[in-house]
Amino acid sequence: MIFEANVKRILERLGLDGPVTARLTDNNSLAVAQIEAEGADRARAGRAFGGMFSTTGIAPVQAVPTTAAAFALYNADKSRSIMLDEIDIALLSGTAGIGMTLLGIISQITATLPPAAAGSVVGSLSGSAMGSNAILAINYTLPTPSKNAQWSALKCIAQCGGIPGVGGGFTFEPKGRFLIPPGYVGGFTMLAPAGTTPLFLGFPKWSELIKDTE
Repeated sequence: MIFEANVKRILERLGLDGPVTARLTDNNSLAVAQIEAEGADRARAGRAFGGMFSTTGIAPVQAVPTTAAAFALYNADKSRSIMLDEIDIALLSGTAGIGMTLLGIISQITATLPPAAAGSVVGSLSGSAMGSNAILAINYTLPTPSKNAQWSALKCIAQCGGIPGVGGGFTFEPKGRFLIPPGYVGGFTMLAPAGTTPLFLGFPKWSELIKDTE
């Protein structure tokens, strides 16, 4: 087997259907997607989506919940899985206490399907006409967790003085480790001090792809 490669910076786009040489780095490593931005192909294919759970802020809790999810991302698609790329938590009003842990869970739906929250929005992140069947809900009661559905700490922060002002917050990037199969729901809740009546908004970003989850 002969593998031909070309050591150069960027292989120019060719308007040909014939074979092209692969590009190597100056250390003879095969360059793989070093030019395109991360997630560029998913956006180009219309598989990248984003949204807001609601314009209504949600208060944090001071104990690990059993079935109560402040935010719920339900995958109503029949074949595509939701791969969470990012979720942003932002202070809407009030004064947050010091520190917070974002809790997350993946659960099957055995109870009533979550209704879309008032003010929730879902849209393409690439201007694609391809739509999403995801449903964004708030204050959703999950089925009682089983051994395969337990709360996990997704992100912990410990900022001196809490989250500063309206719009302050943090981002959780799971890097492919949070996947919601068809018919499942991802639940999120903020575990934090009561502070002075803080309310938080949630902004998820995700990709929808056919995945083998068995």
